[in-house]
Amino acid sequence: MASLLVCGVALADGDHRNKAKRLHQAGDIVAVEQILSYVRQHHPGRVIEVDLEEKGGRYLYEIEVVDSTGEVKEHYFDAKSGKPVKSETKD
Repeated sequence: MASLLVCGVALADGDHRNKAKRLHQAGDIVAVEQILSYVRQHHPGRVIEVDLEEKGGRYLYEIEVVDSTGEVKEHYFDAKSGKPVKSETKD
């Protein structure tokens, strides 16, 4: 799992950020900014974490958003296409 530092949101070492940058430059994943733009338009709240995960050879962005009620939701996106995969409330 790799985490990305985005707008002061999340949290990882340089190796993970560098891997994400290399994947984006190679055209293997979309820019995290594209995903964040979608999240901000469709899921009101504050982005608190951004992760890039590899599961079964597929990369997924996981974006955690806390809404005005304090509820945390996780939104998953296919990192190659940028399309939403699923959303769920975090316990």
